[in-house]
Amino acid sequence: FWLSRELLRLLLATVEREGAKWEATGKRPTQEMIYQSSGLGTVQAEAMPRYALACGLLDERLRFTALGETVFKQDPLLTTATTQWLLHYNISTEHGLGPFFWSQLVTDLFRVDSEFDHPQVSQIISRVVAESERRELKERDARATATIFLNTYTSPDALGALGILKALGQDRYHVFDPVPPSPWV
Repeated sequence: FWLSRELLRLLLATVEREGAKWEATGKRPTQEMIYQSSGLGTVQAEAMPRYALACGLLDERLRFTALGETVFKQDPLLTTATTQWLLHYNISTEHGLGPFFWSQLVTDLFRVDSEFDHPQVSQIISRVVAESERRELKERDARATATIFLNTYTSPDALGALGILKALGQDRYHVFDPVPPSPWV
């Protein structure tokens, strides 16, 4: 699954509702606990906590970070441009908790008025995983991961509203000069 603000919102609402109960167990909530209490599907219950961690909204034990608590109180639907820029920054910064290939893709490919294609994204992912994790990624997995990355920046329910990336068709993408984030971001 690509990053979905609606699914993140469901997870955050669940953490707000169930967090104290989960914290009382002294353990990190399991995928099953998230699935049972959130309305997320089983795969979504695995993916969305990873996104929430990478975006700086939750910590490793699925508790609100200071940012996550503020965002949930001020923008519970995750619809404001400020929130979306913060999600993008946190998942894509090299020193953040997002996957290393994510920051590499943003750095290498997100240049205003440039174009690239899906296979280029797959190749960068494969190269970065091979170099940073010392393992080979199957071509199928690299393609699927590239699709996730690209859909995150083109889907309106993800970060598409930022206007960074637009699909041109034939697996080609164009990088735009988006409306800049608020200076408060």
